[in-house]
Amino acid sequence: MKQILLVGCGNLGKAFLKAWSQNSEIQQIKVIQPSLSAQNVFSTSPQISFYAHADGLPTDFKPDVVVLAFKPYHLEEGIKALERFFSEVCFVSLLAGVSMQKLKACSGSDTRWVRIMPN
Repeated sequence: MKQILLVGCGNLGKAFLKAWSQNSEIQQIKVIQPSLSAQNVFSTSPQISFYAHADGLPTDFKPDVVVLAFKPYHLEEGIKALERFFSEVCFVSLLAGVSMQKLKACSGSDTRWVRIMPN
Protein backbone atom coordinates (compact mmCIF):
# COMPACT_ATOMS: atom_id res chain seq x y z
CA MET A 1 0.00 0.00 0.00
CA LYS A 2 1.70 3.18 -1.20
CA GLN A 3 -1.09 5.78 -1.26
CA ILE A 4 -4.00 6.16 1.15
CA LEU A 5 -7.03 8.41 1.16
CA LEU A 6 -8.38 8.88 4.69
CA VAL A 7 -11.84 10.41 4.89
CA GLY A 8 -12.43 11.79 8.37
CA CYS A 9 -9.84 12.41 11.04
CA GLY A 10 -11.44 12.14 14.45
CA ASN A 11 -9.90 10.05 17.22
CA LEU A 12 -9.88 6.81 15.24
CA GLY A 13 -8.69 8.47 12.03
CA LYS A 14 -5.88 10.24 13.90
CA ALA A 15 -4.75 6.95 15.46
CA PHE A 16 -4.47 5.34 12.03
CA LEU A 17 -2.83 8.45 10.57
CA LYS A 18 -0.21 8.49 13.33
CA ALA A 19 0.71 4.86 12.66
CA TRP A 20 0.80 5.33 8.88
CA SER A 21 2.96 8.45 9.15
CA GLN A 22 5.65 6.30 10.78
CA ASN A 23 5.60 3.72 7.99
CA SER A 24 8.25 4.49 5.39
CA GLU A 25 6.55 2.30 2.77
CA ILE A 26 3.55 4.65 2.55
CA GLN A 27 4.39 7.40 0.11
CA GLN A 28 1.31 9.61 0.29
CA ILE A 29 -1.62 10.04 2.61
CA LYS A 30 -4.34 12.46 1.63
CA VAL A 31 -6.85 13.34 4.32
CA ILE A 32 -10.30 14.82 3.79
CA GLN A 33 -11.42 16.64 6.91
CA PRO A 34 -13.82 19.58 6.51
CA SER A 35 -12.57 21.37 9.64
CA LEU A 36 -8.88 20.72 8.87
CA SER A 37 -8.40 20.61 12.66
CA ALA A 38 -5.90 17.72 12.55
CA GLN A 39 -3.70 19.51 10.03
CA ASN A 40 -1.62 21.23 12.73
CA VAL A 41 -0.97 17.94 14.52
CA PHE A 42 0.55 16.34 11.40
CA SER A 43 2.10 19.40 9.77
CA THR A 44 5.63 18.01 10.04
CA SER A 45 4.83 14.84 8.08
CA PRO A 46 5.73 15.52 4.44
CA GLN A 47 3.72 12.61 3.05
CA ILE A 48 0.42 13.88 4.56
CA SER A 49 -1.81 16.45 2.83
CA PHE A 50 -5.15 17.77 4.10
CA TYR A 51 -8.20 18.81 2.08
CA ALA A 52 -11.47 20.28 3.28
CA HIS A 53 -13.45 18.53 0.52
CA ALA A 54 -12.99 15.65 -1.93
CA ASP A 55 -13.24 17.99 -4.90
CA GLY A 56 -9.95 19.58 -3.77
CA LEU A 57 -8.02 16.34 -4.35
CA PRO A 58 -5.69 16.30 -7.35
CA THR A 59 -7.43 14.72 -10.34
CA ASP A 60 -4.48 12.40 -10.94
CA PHE A 61 -4.44 11.06 -7.36
CA LYS A 62 -5.00 7.28 -7.41
CA PRO A 63 -5.08 5.85 -3.88
CA ASP A 64 -4.54 2.17 -3.25
CA VAL A 65 -7.22 2.26 -0.56
CA VAL A 66 -9.88 4.68 0.68
CA VAL A 67 -10.48 4.53 4.44
CA LEU A 68 -13.74 5.90 5.84
CA ALA A 69 -13.29 7.14 9.41
CA PHE A 70 -16.16 9.59 9.93
CA LYS A 71 -19.42 9.44 11.86
CA PRO A 72 -21.85 6.87 10.40
CA TYR A 73 -24.61 9.42 9.91
CA HIS A 74 -22.43 11.14 7.27
CA LEU A 75 -22.28 7.97 5.14
CA GLU A 76 -24.44 9.01 2.21
CA GLU A 77 -22.86 12.45 1.72
CA GLY A 78 -19.36 11.03 2.28
CA ILE A 79 -19.85 8.26 -0.24
CA LYS A 80 -21.32 10.59 -2.84
CA ALA A 81 -18.16 12.72 -2.76
CA LEU A 82 -16.01 9.66 -3.51
CA GLU A 83 -17.85 8.24 -6.52
CA ARG A 84 -14.88 8.63 -8.85
CA PHE A 85 -12.99 5.97 -6.86
CA PHE A 86 -15.74 3.30 -6.73
CA SER A 87 -14.47 1.02 -9.48
CA GLU A 88 -10.77 1.69 -8.92
CA VAL A 89 -9.90 0.97 -5.28
CA CYS A 90 -10.82 -0.99 -2.20
CA PHE A 91 -12.77 0.90 0.46
CA VAL A 92 -12.23 0.22 4.15
CA SER A 93 -15.04 1.18 6.50
CA LEU A 94 -14.40 2.02 10.14
CA LEU A 95 -18.01 3.17 10.48
CA ALA A 96 -19.60 1.65 13.56
CA GLY A 97 -22.89 -0.12 12.97
CA VAL A 98 -22.91 0.25 9.16
CA SER A 99 -23.44 -3.13 7.51
CA MET A 100 -21.85 -4.36 4.29
CA GLN A 101 -25.31 -4.35 2.75
CA LYS A 102 -25.70 -0.63 3.52
CA LEU A 103 -22.19 0.17 2.20
CA LYS A 104 -22.87 -1.63 -1.07
CA ALA A 105 -26.28 0.00 -1.40
CA CYS A 106 -24.68 3.44 -1.14
CA SER A 107 -21.81 2.76 -3.51
CA GLY A 108 -22.95 0.14 -5.99
CA SER A 109 -22.45 -3.59 -5.95
CA ASP A 110 -19.14 -3.53 -7.85
CA THR A 111 -17.33 -1.53 -5.18
CA ARG A 112 -14.91 -3.60 -3.12
CA TRP A 113 -15.35 -3.21 0.65
CA VAL A 114 -13.59 -4.27 3.82
CA ARG A 115 -15.36 -3.53 7.08
CA ILE A 116 -13.36 -3.35 10.31
CA MET A 117 -13.88 -2.03 13.79
CA PRO A 118 -10.74 -1.89 15.91
CA ASN A 119 -11.09 -1.97 19.68
